[in-house]
Amino acid sequence: MGPLQAVIAGPNETVLARGGYFLVSFRSLLDHLATLTRNQVRFTGARATVPMLTEPTSAQREAFSLLGTVIPLSLK
Repeated sequence: MGPLQAVIAGPNETVLARGGYFLVSFRSLLDHLATLTRNQVRFTGARATVPMLTEPTSAQREAFSLLGTVIPLSLK
């Protein structure tokens, strides 16, 4: 599939690019990355809380890898 065909594809169509990647809009990527959740957990009997991150999907891992950064455990 050429670049022009990817641009012409409608909003409800799935487009597969070279390398096996699905093409999505930037907004869709941000929405998917936003599903990565960090929670503060307190175990029974403990006073301290521990940050826990949901298991990232393969797409989320790949996005952070392509950005050349690790998935953050805390906000700065």
